[in-house]
Amino acid sequence: MASTPTMTAATSSSTTSVDGGRTPPSPQLSSSSESSLDSNDESPGVPLTPAVKDPSVIVGMACRVPGATNPSQLWKVIAEKRDLQRKMPEDRYNVDAFYHPDGTNKGTTNAKYGYFLDQPLDEFDNEFFRISGKEAESMDPQQRLLLEVVYEALEDAGITLDEISGSQTSVYCGSFTNDYNSMIIKDLSQYPKYSVTGTGNAILSNRISYCYNLHGPSMTLDTACSSSLVCFHLGNRSLQNAESDISIVVGSALHFDPNIFITMTDFQMLSTDGRCRMYDANGSGYVRGEGINAVVLKKRSSAELAGDTIKAIVRGTGANHDGWKDGLTVPNDVAQAQLLRSTYKAAGLDPAETGYFEVRFRGFVSGERN
Repeated sequence: MASTPTMTAATSSSTTSVDGGRTPPSPQLSSSSESSLDSNDESPGVPLTPAVKDPSVIVGMACRVPGATNPSQLWKVIAEKRDLQRKMPEDRYNVDAFYHPDGTNKGTTNAKYGYFLDQPLDEFDNEFFRISGKEAESMDPQQRLLLEVVYEALEDAGITLDEISGSQTSVYCGSFTNDYNSMIIKDLSQYPKYSVTGTGNAILSNRISYCYNLHGPSMTLDTACSSSLVCFHLGNRSLQNAESDISIVVGSALHFDPNIFITMTDFQMLSTDGRCRMYDANGSGYVRGEGINAVVLKKRSSAELAGDTIKAIVRGTGANHDGWKDGLTVPNDVAQAQLLRSTYKAAGLDPAETGYFEVRFRGFVSGERN
């Protein structure tokens, strides 16, 4: 939603050769249409910041997303241009029972389609994480999957459990879905014993820090659609401000409670045919998708000292808010453009040299231009 903080990040790829040397990085993420900056990091009038001298880098990553259970599979899905749209799975809820073609009809939804994980949400090796069966059944599936994906991200980074335990590692989790809690409190005569910790959004991040014995800052953020990107910004800042030596940034979203679909439909936010149409007059809303993702960040000097494979260099991140505008969910173009310019300037980068960028869109008229 456009009322939430806007996030931008500039990264570049980096590959490691056999002798340890790295190829020159090429800009990859985020762009602005106007540029008044020199491309040279050492250019006059653009002083280098500590982030530019020793930037954060991505050394590990893992994911569970529709059609893929790791980044390699995700790349294959994208390369093959696979269409993963499908109807709400029957094991989530019976969407036909809630369907009504009129989106303003109370208590119903006309959004049947989305992008959902292929795996069952009830599978979890609780004993591996030293969690009792009773506590595990109280845990939001997001908590369970995040523990697994963080393990996979650390494994990808080549960081052992003994190495991470007791370290000054921060955890930032972005999430604005809380379907498990919504389901459980519908019948307060029947709920799991550990529901108070199993369904709290704060525990999404804190459970990771607890299970892996991490001592850096640990927090869950809900800034709606920008949640995980704002967490990425905070994880980067945590390293640059020496609050942590390693930062784990995660994002999660699972959808299995009809309530939010009903209220979003009434607000005309959801696509009626399960298709997002970016900047298209025929757009009828956005399509909800699931995902559990994690990246592991270090400062470049630390990663090089450890001999880590650097997957990407974080040249800079920034966050702001639109402030007052025409409506709560309407973007503020001026504020968002200013964020792009200020982020590039702080990093000493020229937006004109960005080779790749991503934008977020929702596909409904009042919420475009974002």
